[in-house]
Amino acid sequence: MKSPFFNFKQFSILQDDEVFKIGTDGVLLACWADVSNASKALDVGIGTGLISLIIAQRNPELHVLGLDINPNAIQLAKKNVASSPWPDRVEVKWADVASFRHFTEEKFDLIISNPPFFNAGTQAANENRNLARHTAALSHRDLLRSSSKIINENGRICLILPVLEAQDLMDYAPEIELLATKVLNVRPKPEKEIERICMQFEWNSRTNKDRISKTELIIEEPGGLPHGQRCYSNDYVELCKDFYTIM
Repeated sequence: MKSPFFNFKQFSILQDDEVFKIGTDGVLLACWADVSNASKALDVGIGTGLISLIIAQRNPELHVLGLDINPNAIQLAKKNVASSPWPDRVEVKWADVASFRHFTEEKFDLIISNPPFFNAGTQAANENRNLARHTAALSHRDLLRSSSKIINENGRICLILPVLEAQDLMDYAPEIELLATKVLNVRPKPEKEIERICMQFEWNSRTNKDRISKTELIIEEPGGLPHGQRCYSNDYVELCKDFYTIM
Protein backbone atom coordinates (compact mmCIF):
# COMPACT_ATOMS: atom_id res chain seq x y z
CA MET A 1 0.00 0.00 0.00
CA LYS A 2 1.36 3.40 -0.99
CA SER A 3 2.27 5.66 1.93
CA PRO A 4 0.17 8.85 2.30
CA PHE A 5 3.40 10.69 3.24
CA PHE A 6 5.80 12.43 0.87
CA ASN A 7 9.15 12.62 2.63
CA PHE A 8 11.57 15.48 2.19
CA LYS A 9 14.98 15.77 3.86
CA GLN A 10 13.80 17.79 6.88
CA PHE A 11 10.04 17.27 6.93
CA SER A 12 7.25 15.04 5.65
CA ILE A 13 3.96 15.97 4.00
CA LEU A 14 0.81 14.00 4.74
CA GLN A 15 -1.45 13.98 1.67
CA ASP A 16 -5.06 12.98 1.03
CA ASP A 17 -7.50 12.98 -1.88
CA GLU A 18 -9.36 16.07 -0.68
CA VAL A 19 -6.36 18.39 -1.14
CA PHE A 20 -4.31 18.87 -4.29
CA LYS A 21 -1.21 16.70 -3.95
CA ILE A 22 2.46 17.59 -4.21
CA GLY A 23 3.71 18.35 -7.71
CA THR A 24 6.73 19.87 -9.37
CA ASP A 25 5.13 23.33 -9.58
CA GLY A 26 4.93 23.89 -5.84
CA VAL A 27 8.43 22.61 -5.13
CA LEU A 28 9.90 24.62 -7.98
CA LEU A 29 8.24 27.88 -6.94
CA ALA A 30 9.19 27.49 -3.28
CA CYS A 31 12.83 26.72 -4.13
CA TRP A 32 13.07 29.52 -6.72
CA ALA A 33 11.39 32.39 -4.85
CA ASP A 34 13.67 34.99 -3.29
CA VAL A 35 13.28 34.62 0.49
CA SER A 36 16.30 36.75 1.41
CA ASN A 37 15.83 39.74 3.71
CA ALA A 38 12.26 38.67 4.43
CA SER A 39 10.78 38.27 7.90
CA LYS A 40 7.06 37.87 7.06
CA ALA A 41 5.61 35.83 4.21
CA LEU A 42 2.07 35.02 3.12
CA ASP A 43 1.34 31.71 1.36
CA VAL A 44 -1.96 32.07 -0.53
CA GLY A 45 -3.61 28.67 -0.91
CA ILE A 46 -1.44 26.77 1.53
CA GLY A 47 -2.82 23.35 0.57
CA THR A 48 -0.74 20.67 2.27
CA GLY A 49 1.70 23.26 3.63
CA LEU A 50 4.44 22.34 1.16
CA ILE A 51 5.47 25.85 0.04
CA SER A 52 5.28 27.30 3.56
CA LEU A 53 7.56 24.58 4.94
CA ILE A 54 10.11 24.87 2.14
CA ILE A 55 10.48 28.64 2.51
CA ALA A 56 10.58 28.28 6.31
CA GLN A 57 13.49 25.86 5.90
CA ARG A 58 15.26 28.18 3.46
CA ASN A 59 15.09 31.25 5.72
CA PRO A 60 15.36 30.59 9.48
CA GLU A 61 14.23 34.18 10.22
CA LEU A 62 11.02 33.88 8.21
CA HIS A 63 7.55 33.68 9.74
CA VAL A 64 4.89 32.38 7.35
CA LEU A 65 1.12 32.79 7.39
CA GLY A 66 -0.72 30.33 5.14
CA LEU A 67 -4.29 30.96 3.96
CA ASP A 68 -6.77 28.55 2.41
CA ILE A 69 -10.53 28.31 1.87
CA ASN A 70 -10.59 24.51 1.76
CA PRO A 71 -11.31 23.25 5.30
CA ASN A 72 -9.63 19.93 4.50
CA ALA A 73 -6.49 21.80 3.45
CA ILE A 74 -6.53 23.78 6.70
CA GLN A 75 -6.65 20.59 8.78
CA LEU A 76 -3.98 18.88 6.69
CA ALA A 77 -1.63 21.87 6.66
CA LYS A 78 -1.94 22.25 10.43
CA LYS A 79 -0.96 18.59 10.90
CA ASN A 80 2.02 18.93 8.58
CA VAL A 81 3.18 22.14 10.22
CA ALA A 82 2.81 20.67 13.72
CA SER A 83 4.99 17.68 12.79
CA SER A 84 7.64 19.83 11.07
CA PRO A 85 10.72 21.43 12.70
CA TRP A 86 9.09 24.90 12.41
CA PRO A 87 5.65 24.85 14.07
CA ASP A 88 6.44 28.16 15.78
CA ARG A 89 7.15 29.92 12.47
CA VAL A 90 4.25 28.75 10.27
CA GLU A 91 0.63 29.69 11.02
CA VAL A 92 -2.44 28.42 9.15
CA LYS A 93 -5.71 30.35 8.80
CA TRP A 94 -9.02 29.86 6.99
CA ALA A 95 -9.39 32.92 4.75
CA ASP A 96 -9.27 34.07 1.17
CA VAL A 97 -6.76 36.78 0.32
CA ALA A 98 -9.39 39.09 -1.22
CA SER A 99 -11.19 39.30 2.15
CA PHE A 100 -8.06 39.00 4.28
CA ARG A 101 -6.49 42.13 2.81
CA HIS A 102 -9.47 44.19 4.04
CA PHE A 103 -9.15 43.25 7.72
CA THR A 104 -5.41 42.78 8.16
CA GLU A 105 -3.04 45.58 9.11
CA GLU A 106 0.00 43.44 8.33
CA LYS A 107 2.33 44.09 5.44
CA PHE A 108 4.37 41.23 4.02
CA ASP A 109 7.88 41.05 2.59
CA LEU A 110 6.91 38.09 0.41
CA ILE A 111 3.60 36.81 -0.92
CA ILE A 112 3.83 33.46 -2.65
CA SER A 113 1.23 31.28 -4.37
CA ASN A 114 0.85 28.30 -6.67
CA PRO A 115 -2.69 29.28 -7.67
CA PRO A 116 -5.37 27.32 -9.50
CA PHE A 117 -5.07 27.75 -13.25
CA PHE A 118 -8.05 26.07 -14.96
CA ASN A 119 -10.29 29.00 -15.90
CA ALA A 120 -12.91 26.99 -17.75
CA GLY A 121 -13.94 23.50 -18.75
CA THR A 122 -15.49 20.57 -16.93
CA GLN A 123 -14.82 20.59 -13.22
CA ALA A 124 -14.25 17.60 -11.03
CA ALA A 125 -17.11 16.21 -8.97
CA ASN A 126 -15.18 16.84 -5.75
CA GLU A 127 -15.78 20.43 -4.62
CA ASN A 128 -12.52 20.65 -2.65
CA ARG A 129 -10.48 19.61 -5.68
CA ASN A 130 -12.32 22.24 -7.72
CA LEU A 131 -11.15 24.85 -5.23
CA ALA A 132 -7.59 23.68 -5.71
CA ARG A 133 -7.67 23.54 -9.52
CA HIS A 134 -10.08 26.20 -10.80
CA THR A 135 -10.08 30.00 -10.59
CA ALA A 136 -13.81 30.45 -10.00
CA ALA A 137 -13.16 31.61 -6.42
CA LEU A 138 -10.36 34.07 -7.23
CA SER A 139 -9.00 35.10 -10.61
CA HIS A 140 -5.26 35.53 -11.13
CA ARG A 141 -5.73 39.27 -11.58
CA ASP A 142 -7.70 39.45 -8.33
CA LEU A 143 -4.94 37.50 -6.61
CA LEU A 144 -2.26 39.90 -7.84
CA ARG A 145 -4.36 42.99 -7.06
CA SER A 146 -5.22 41.79 -3.55
CA SER A 147 -1.60 40.85 -2.89
CA SER A 148 -0.43 44.29 -3.98
CA LYS A 149 -2.46 45.83 -1.15
CA ILE A 150 -0.53 43.97 1.55
CA ILE A 151 3.09 43.88 0.39
CA ASN A 152 5.43 46.38 1.94
CA GLU A 153 7.44 48.97 0.05
CA ASN A 154 10.23 46.53 -0.77
CA GLY A 155 7.97 43.48 -1.01
CA ARG A 156 7.67 40.93 -3.77
CA ILE A 157 4.98 38.59 -5.06
CA CYS A 158 6.05 35.21 -6.47
CA LEU A 159 3.70 33.05 -8.56
CA ILE A 160 3.85 30.12 -10.97
CA LEU A 161 1.39 29.72 -13.86
CA PRO A 162 1.06 28.18 -17.32
CA VAL A 163 2.36 30.34 -20.17
CA LEU A 164 -0.85 32.02 -21.35
CA GLU A 165 -2.07 32.81 -17.84
CA ALA A 166 1.38 34.07 -16.84
CA GLN A 167 1.64 36.35 -19.88
CA ASP A 168 -1.78 37.82 -19.17
CA LEU A 169 -0.75 38.59 -15.61
CA MET A 170 2.55 40.18 -16.65
CA ASP A 171 0.66 42.35 -19.16
CA TYR A 172 -1.83 43.35 -16.47
CA ALA A 173 0.69 44.11 -13.69
CA PRO A 174 1.61 47.68 -14.81
CA GLU A 175 -2.05 48.67 -14.47
CA ILE A 176 -1.66 48.24 -10.69
CA GLU A 177 1.89 49.70 -10.58
CA LEU A 178 3.66 46.32 -10.51
CA LEU A 179 6.25 44.85 -12.83
CA ALA A 180 7.55 41.30 -13.35
CA THR A 181 11.20 41.82 -12.36
CA LYS A 182 12.29 38.18 -12.38
CA VAL A 183 10.96 35.54 -14.79
CA LEU A 184 11.83 31.84 -15.06
CA ASN A 185 10.62 29.98 -18.15
CA VAL A 186 10.27 26.26 -17.39
CA ARG A 187 10.49 23.42 -19.93
CA PRO A 188 9.73 19.84 -18.81
CA LYS A 189 12.40 18.54 -21.27
CA PRO A 190 14.78 20.24 -23.73
CA GLU A 191 12.65 19.37 -26.76
CA LYS A 192 9.36 20.46 -25.14
CA GLU A 193 7.72 23.89 -25.24
CA ILE A 194 7.78 26.14 -22.19
CA GLU A 195 4.91 24.97 -19.94
CA ARG A 196 5.25 27.05 -16.77
CA ILE A 197 6.53 30.49 -15.84
CA CYS A 198 7.69 31.57 -12.39
CA MET A 199 7.27 35.31 -11.87
CA GLN A 200 8.41 37.79 -9.25
CA PHE A 201 6.45 41.07 -9.14
CA GLU A 202 7.66 44.24 -7.44
CA TRP A 203 6.54 47.86 -7.31
CA ASN A 204 7.17 49.49 -10.67
CA SER A 205 8.37 52.71 -9.05
CA ARG A 206 11.18 50.89 -7.23
CA THR A 207 12.34 48.77 -10.16
CA ASN A 208 15.53 49.26 -12.11
CA LYS A 209 14.27 48.10 -15.51
CA ASP A 210 17.84 47.37 -16.65
CA ARG A 211 18.06 44.64 -14.04
CA ILE A 212 15.00 42.61 -15.00
CA SER A 213 16.02 38.94 -15.03
CA LYS A 214 14.73 36.36 -17.53
CA THR A 215 16.12 32.82 -17.35
CA GLU A 216 15.15 29.30 -18.38
CA LEU A 217 15.09 25.99 -16.55
CA ILE A 218 14.75 22.47 -17.94
CA ILE A 219 13.34 19.95 -15.46
CA GLU A 220 14.43 16.65 -17.01
CA GLU A 221 17.26 15.53 -19.24
CA PRO A 222 16.30 13.36 -22.23
CA GLY A 223 16.43 9.60 -21.99
CA GLY A 224 15.46 8.97 -18.40
CA LEU A 225 16.88 6.36 -16.04
CA PRO A 226 16.26 2.61 -15.59
CA HIS A 227 13.01 1.48 -13.93
CA GLY A 228 11.19 4.61 -15.09
CA GLN A 229 13.06 7.01 -12.82
CA ARG A 230 13.21 10.64 -13.91
CA CYS A 231 16.59 12.06 -14.89
CA TYR A 232 16.56 15.59 -13.53
CA SER A 233 18.73 18.29 -15.08
CA ASN A 234 21.74 19.60 -13.18
CA ASP A 235 20.06 23.00 -12.79
CA TYR A 236 16.92 21.50 -11.27
CA VAL A 237 18.96 19.29 -8.93
CA GLU A 238 20.97 22.30 -7.80
CA LEU A 239 17.79 24.28 -7.13
CA CYS A 240 16.01 21.54 -5.14
CA LYS A 241 18.84 19.43 -3.67
CA ASP A 242 18.23 20.61 -0.09
CA PHE A 243 14.71 19.16 -0.12
CA TYR A 244 14.24 16.02 -2.21
CA THR A 245 15.62 12.86 -0.62
CA ILE A 246 16.33 11.25 -4.02
CA MET A 247 16.99 13.05 -7.33
